[in-house]
This record gives sequence, C-alpha cells and structure tokens, in this order.
Amino acid sequence: MGARRPSHLKPNPLKLNTEYFTMYDKPSKRDPLTVAIIAGLGAGIPTSFAVGLGQDPLVALSITVFAAVLALVCDRLGWV
Repeated sequence: MGARRPSHLKPNPLKLNTEYFTMYDKPSKRDPLTVAIIAGLGAGIPTSFAVGLGQDPLVALSITVFAAVLALVCDRLGWV
C-alpha cells in the first residue's frame, strides 16, 4: 500500500503518482510541442551542417527526430 497524501495538497490533474516526487523533482508542465520544436531546432543545426559536408539527409532527419523524441521523454520524466 502506498502512503496517503495529506488532505491539504491540491488535486493531481495529471493523475501522476506524486508520492515519488519532491518539491525539487516535479514533472514538467511545459508544452510538448514547444519542447519538440526547440529540440528539433537544436539538433537540426548541426545535422544540416553535416548534410552540407556530405551526410545522407535521411540520417540527419532521423537524428533530428530522435533528438526531439528523446527530449520529450526526458522532459515528461522530469530529467531536464
């Protein structure tokens, strides 16, 4: 059985199990689209440079998409 949450705490709109979060380790409330765009732009700059040097564009696109997905996962888990 999990610990009971004190009654003075606000309800949990994300339906997360908050007994594992401290005040310094909370899930992100940032917009997922914003996080994906920023990560895509951040990964797109060096990959576009690499395409200019001869890298396959599909490899560059897959690196950019992977970086955006990884940033979303890390953001949702509260690792960033």
